[in-house]
Amino acid sequence: MNVPIVKTVAQGTALTSFTTILIKLIGLVSVFLILSRLSAAQYGVVELSLSLTSLLGIFMLPGISSLVLADVGAEKGRGNLSSARAILYSSLTLQLSLGVVAWAAVFFGADVFVRLYHLSSYDIRIVSFLFLLSPLTTTIGTLFLLHLRFFEQSLMNVLSEAAKLILLFVLLLYVHLTVEGVLYAVLFSQLLTVLVLGPRSLRLFSMLHDGAATPRVPWSRFLWGRGMWSTLSTYTGNVGSAARLWIIRRVLGEEAVGLYAVAAGLMSHTTALVPLPSVLTPLLPQYAHDKERFVRLVRKGIEYQFLAYLVLGAGAFIFFPPIFGWIFPKYVGAFPLFRLMLLGLIPGAVIAIVTPAFSALKLQKSFFMSMLFKTASTIVFAFIGVTYFGLYGLAFESVLTGTLQAIGRVRSLRKYLGGVRLFRSDFLSFDDEDRVVIGSVRQALVRVLRPGAGRTHQ
Repeated sequence: MNVPIVKTVAQGTALTSFTTILIKLIGLVSVFLILSRLSAAQYGVVELSLSLTSLLGIFMLPGISSLVLADVGAEKGRGNLSSARAILYSSLTLQLSLGVVAWAAVFFGADVFVRLYHLSSYDIRIVSFLFLLSPLTTTIGTLFLLHLRFFEQSLMNVLSEAAKLILLFVLLLYVHLTVEGVLYAVLFSQLLTVLVLGPRSLRLFSMLHDGAATPRVPWSRFLWGRGMWSTLSTYTGNVGSAARLWIIRRVLGEEAVGLYAVAAGLMSHTTALVPLPSVLTPLLPQYAHDKERFVRLVRKGIEYQFLAYLVLGAGAFIFFPPIFGWIFPKYVGAFPLFRLMLLGLIPGAVIAIVTPAFSALKLQKSFFMSMLFKTASTIVFAFIGVTYFGLYGLAFESVLTGTLQAIGRVRSLRKYLGGVRLFRSDFLSFDDEDRVVIGSVRQALVRVLRPGAGRTHQ
């Protein structure tokens, strides 16, 4: 793995990590507002309402973004910019068309979903508009990652989180809404992000032109073959996550859903502080043809992800529960669960890096089989866990499912790569490349913190 690649990964990770910390600080204030104004049961209703986008997300071709990014990145790496443009445009028009269908079905058929899920028709109609915005936010993010614009990608997340905080402040404290206020904040924060960053992404889209005639890419490219497997993979995973919430509701009630959501949210905040997978996602497809470099990227990625999770996990275990327990005493039941779930960071470090490798190598069918197994494990172990161990049984499910998932994905990847070992005797060793990484991270952070510093646009 040569020095430019190492620097790109290191600087991209440093920039993303810096802004992720900012996002999480903003997010903590949002969490404070939500948890201080909503009961655990009301917070459970919010999570259940938003889970409808996962249960009905097949309309949005979930997972197609990773396939599109891999294909567009490969075309860009070969210098075929017009082909890259055609792939991206075709995927956007397809997702927008399906988004309109999904919105209409949910918005006008809200009463049907009320009978099925026992939620408010008003809340369901608010959530329906997310189907219209999802294709736009996904495409904007894909363009930023494609051009390795990690600063803009991070800015997109900061803007969305800041807008949501402002909306929560107004809707919860002044308009005195509860569940609907949170749902409106989620919806309009995404809309504002599209309006602000849409023009910038259009300029990046216009750069995908090399003078050649733009080929026509049929929608069938995304509906069959690898596109079908990619969509089914993500949708299957989303169903598993949503099914977990509904199992909790059926066995333990809506308050337990809210407590689990808090624990899962803290886990999400912890893992998001290490954005290395989002940096590797656009890079790996460009080196899929070079086995040695590709394997080196994956190995180093797992090493850094594991070390970062180890440090962050220890810090979260010590500091998060007492701090949040003092601020939100009515959610104190979530923090022992969170501490147990932190064990899942060990297999999670492997999963986080191996997952984008599957997309880069176009192993969508193998990935679907992995996700199918994960979803089945989630449903079975979650039901057993909450039935016999209550809320804490979800930690058992999380760790066991993650471990089985990590083992299965590593075995599949090794088989495709000809038996190459991803874990060698020098795992966690310190070498010259690590020195380059440390120097690049330091340089990237200085460029962010120093006024007038340039941005990384490799």
